[in-house]
Amino acid sequence: MTAPAELVRCRATKHDGTPCGVSWGLVDGLCLSHDPGRRAQAEAARRAGAATTGALFAAQRAQSRSAAPEHLPTRHPPRTLADVIRWASWCAWAQAVGLVDDVTVRGINRSLQSLRLGLEKRDLLRRITELERTLRAYEQRDRAARGLPAR
Repeated sequence: MTAPAELVRCRATKHDGTPCGVSWGLVDGLCLSHDPGRRAQAEAARRAGAATTGALFAAQRAQSRSAAPEHLPTRHPPRTLADVIRWASWCAWAQAVGLVDDVTVRGINRSLQSLRLGLEKRDLLRRITELERTLRAYEQRDRAARGLPAR
């Protein structure tokens, strides 16, 4: 038995200094990307690849389904925690019946989560502010009841 032949690779180095490593389409030890004599061919291949990739993305966008305004759960953007719950429930239903696609639902749910967190923080800050105001009033009454000067 003879040992398998070692794979011949492109002899060029990449921009970062590492060996190219491509083992197919070599001419005089250079791959399509590194062969200066085949630049036009390499550019044509890049353009064809870009066109194919662009077509794939366009097809994905065409498959995307977003809901028309009349299908939305409210006629305005969600503003309250109750709205967030209503919209989240609608998203689950719309995805289940195929009204909107998975990507759209994920985007809406991410936005709803951000809104929910913001609303909860706003409400918590309001409660803290009110509690601090109430505490100051109690402290002032207590100081007055003990005959101490107000702060």
